[in-house]
Amino acid sequence: MKNRTRFLTFIITLFPLTVYGQSSDEKSISFSYEQLQPVFKILRTQSTTISPSCIETLKDIHELKKQKANDKFDNDRDVNSKILRSLYNNALEFCKVDARNICSHQVPISIRMECRKLSD
Repeated sequence: MKNRTRFLTFIITLFPLTVYGQSSDEKSISFSYEQLQPVFKILRTQSTTISPSCIETLKDIHELKKQKANDKFDNDRDVNSKILRSLYNNALEFCKVDARNICSHQVPISIRMECRKLSD
């Protein structure tokens, strides 16, 4: 359980996003990334309650970003941006459910503020 918590914390903290252009996909990725920040803060408080679908999506994003950083990214930038956008949208869908579940229970005041951002 400790290893899972450490791994999840590792994945969640490795989400810096670098946008290389101004395509609509990249703007969407940037927007999704910003939407995920409160979700990540909430998930960090109870990482053992994160669903497998959320974990798998985060792993996929991490792997794709790692490939991109190592120049193993396919030459078709548009296709890869669409894949990354889709993964971010999936992360929003799956992980937001987990964050809302955490927020439905008693949480510290600092996390309550993040929970309010989910309902906006």
